[in-house]
Amino acid sequence: MPALRGPGGGYTAAGDGGQRGWRQLGRSAPRKIQLERPRLTISRSADGRWNLAGILGPVHPEMPIPVFEIEQGTVVLELAVAAENGRPAPSPLRFELKNVNATLVNQPLPVLNVQLHGEAVAIGPVYAEGTWHRIK
Repeated sequence: MPALRGPGGGYTAAGDGGQRGWRQLGRSAPRKIQLERPRLTISRSADGRWNLAGILGPVHPEMPIPVFEIEQGTVVLELAVAAENGRPAPSPLRFELKNVNATLVNQPLPVLNVQLHGEAVAIGPVYAEGTWHRIK
């Protein structure tokens, strides 16, 4: 199985490219993407739009999404609040999780299951689990 590793072992991807290797990765699909010590900022604007909306491209529920694994990452969640009554908008709410380990698995095919655990700077250990149904 081909693998790609960044400087200092920062990321790994494992694909089913076989003989084709990574030169044709754009035409073959990796089965697993592993990120070591990534920093991810997830933000929602005051109008409700998310910065990660559409990051996986058009939804093709018949095609699996690779398994994503995050090891020892940092996740920052920023939620903007709309201005009210002519007042300026307050600063976004900001939450930071450290030592995050997370797994995203596309099983069954139209459902993306997420498990995450880490430490919130202000409150301690956090565990979250959820699903995203890729078909509305």
